Amino acid sequence: VLQVSRAAMVGLAYLDLHRATKGAEFLDAAQRIANTLKATQLPEGRWYFRVNPADGRVLEDYTSDQAQAILFLDNLADHHGRKDLAEARDRAVAWMLDNPVKTRHWQQQWDDVGTCAPYSNLEFYDAALFALYLLGHATPENGYRRIACELFRYIEDQFVLWESSCDRKFIVPGVLEQYQCYEVIDGHAAHVIRLCQSLHEATGEAVYLDKARA
Repeated sequence: VLQVSRAAMVGLAYLDLHRATKGAEFLDAAQRIANTLKATQLPEGRWYFRVNPADGRVLEDYTSDQAQAILFLDNLADHHGRKDLAEARDRAVAWMLDNPVKTRHWQQQWDDVGTCAPYSNLEFYDAALFALYLLGHATPENGYRRIACELFRYIEDQFVLWESSCDRKFIVPGVLEQYQCYEVIDGHAAHVIRLCQSLHEATGEAVYLDKARA
């Protein structure tokens, strides 16, 4: 199957490669991925989770992970002249704000997990990515900073393990991946550290930097 959000992840990697090497082939590849995302975006602003890459048939509908597509389209719109992608980005942002931000249904992001009942396998990765997007576009009027702080509270409550009383095998502080893999994984700690740093920069509150250092 094709997991659509992973196409956006690859697109972001191509943009990094283009920035580092100036190779036109990398930007061209990113542009073609963006064109496909623009063409396949649903009217409500999201994309399907898993599709058959041969014919586009939907194999699994819902995912909260639209953040990678948002970051990808935002990069192209702001830094590569693709102003036509701004509308697609904004519709995806609106869907995120009206759906997982409100429902807390942060689920169906990992490619190695089968279909799960709603709310049975919550995770944090796309919530963290979306919080980073919000912090980068926050204004006094849109309230994005407040929403990003709320998303951090969700992540910390469900996935940050500050002490090992629940399971002595964990090295803590650490960050758990998802309900189906409720294990401390160092790469996920790095994602939360990055979010804490961004929250500290956005709010000036020392507690976020203390958490990052811990």
